[in-house]
Amino acid sequence: MGVETACKWKLQPLPTPDSKNFESLHAKKNVSARRLASSRYLLAVNVALVALYGFQAQEADSVWLTLLLPVLGIPGSLLWLQIIRSHKKLNEVKFAIIRELEEHLPAAAFAHEWRLANRGKGSTYRPVTEIESWIPLGFLALHLVLLVLFGLRALSIGAALTSG
Repeated sequence: MGVETACKWKLQPLPTPDSKNFESLHAKKNVSARRLASSRYLLAVNVALVALYGFQAQEADSVWLTLLLPVLGIPGSLLWLQIIRSHKKLNEVKFAIIRELEEHLPAAAFAHEWRLANRGKGSTYRPVTEIESWIPLGFLALHLVLLVLFGLRALSIGAALTSG
């Protein structure tokens, strides 16, 4: 019989590379890869929207189209922030399971690392999610500022057209 691990629920054999459990463990390991892929995509979308601001801002006729860009960018930034938070929660669950399994092992490397990092609260370690969240928040602020600026511009152009 294979090596068994103790778990709060029941004893289970360790997965082998050809088992479905191994595939699920591999999928859990790829949480960070999925997070990186979604962040890259949403970064590209936000950069493209910011680039379009520059092109659209030069055209007086496209003021209303320019207003559409921050209207798209604001929910995109909020979605990005939500995806980051979702991945954070998924990682928290993943590491809770690892710590639980470590209770039954002779060494608990992840638990020890977390203690050394002051559980993410000290100066030793700053959670990546905390740092990563500043990027969509920065784009959100930029989209809000541009919405206000282009909104004021659209109002002034609209006022000039109606009075002239």
